Amino acid sequence: MSLSANQKRYLIQHLHLWCGLPLDIEIPFEYVSLILGLSENELPFFDRRGNKDFQHNPLFWAGHILEPVINRWLHKEINKCCKIKGNQKPLPVWPDGKTFAVCLTHDVDLITINSLPGMRRYLMNKLRSQNRGKAKIKNWAIDILRLMNSVAKSLLFSGNKSFFEPWLELEDKFGFRSTFFFFPDQASYYHLLDGAWYRYHDELFFEGCMIKLQELMQQLETRGWEVGLHGTFASFDDSQELRKQKEQIETFLGSQIVSIRQHNLHFDISKTPKAQSQAGFKYDSTFGFNRIIGFRNGLAFPFYHYDLQEDQSLPILQIPLHIQDTALLRADNLDLAPELALCYAKDLIDKVENINGLVTLLWHPNVYNDKHCYGWYWVYEELLKYIATKDAWVAPVREIGAWWENLSKKGEIS
Repeated sequence: MSLSANQKRYLIQHLHLWCGLPLDIEIPFEYVSLILGLSENELPFFDRRGNKDFQHNPLFWAGHILEPVINRWLHKEINKCCKIKGNQKPLPVWPDGKTFAVCLTHDVDLITINSLPGMRRYLMNKLRSQNRGKAKIKNWAIDILRLMNSVAKSLLFSGNKSFFEPWLELEDKFGFRSTFFFFPDQASYYHLLDGAWYRYHDELFFEGCMIKLQELMQQLETRGWEVGLHGTFASFDDSQELRKQKEQIETFLGSQIVSIRQHNLHFDISKTPKAQSQAGFKYDSTFGFNRIIGFRNGLAFPFYHYDLQEDQSLPILQIPLHIQDTALLRADNLDLAPELALCYAKDLIDKVENINGLVTLLWHPNVYNDKHCYGWYWVYEELLKYIATKDAWVAPVREIGAWWENLSKKGEIS
């Protein structure tokens, strides 16, 4: 494979950042393909949701989806280099010399237990989507049944009782902070997979008071958590729509946001990073799987996406996603018992710790109160307890992104 001068420069810079010292080594072709996005870009296959999930990934078919293969290869090369050069050792990649990094995130698909106004908006969006010719009769019937089930639930529970407190209290207990990705207040158009259950003027109970969602988002920022955009499903390749959605949050929040994750992880490596960058985002954390845990391109490090068409690095830093609650525990995915899900997640964290990398977690806040998600919150709680025993730097997307961006600008590890 012949690499362009820009691609070579891109790879050298990333090697330096990932290793903590300059290495004069040749990267195996299969890893070059993964890092640049060649292997994923060349695959013509998508799943029914328009994603390239694990079943289309070459690492899955090679049996390496649960292994940070590029990090492991780098780790071996670093050890070789240090032995040859004697006292030379890699400088620490993470703040305060921490062994590895953990990024905590939440996708806010719901803000209350099935509020009736939210369900009404949800149904209207379904009707609009139906008129756009995107729904089939079978899917429409399933959605109606789900809506009826939600109405039944709302009669049993307080419709505006939120579930944010347990997550904030748990993370604060360990001194951790996370990113909460919120939908825009209103999108130009909706897909069937968009819930759109809430608006920023919706009210909910939080810490004993009735407040607007807008005020809750402001409280999160004030207390050190991060608010980011959960881009709607169809916005994955639309920079103008993403910019509009970004500006909505910023208007209500009263401050700038820099991080994004696309809803349902709807992501096309040849389109999404470019659209996000053009919309003004600095950091994305969409690059992962819906139906399995693991390493989408063999990396447990942040990396800048590469635009193969323009032959240049994009100014959008990827904080890759590795462990998602729905992938581990939902019935139509791995469907693991909570105890087994915890074991698998711990094992993945251990692998990242051993190679001084980054691991990103995603848990949906609404699973705390959902009777169909028994044990999901417990798994997250046990994982935070486990992480707290380790020499880990735990931070939201924005902080990890800013740290890595600073390293990149300096051109050295400090």
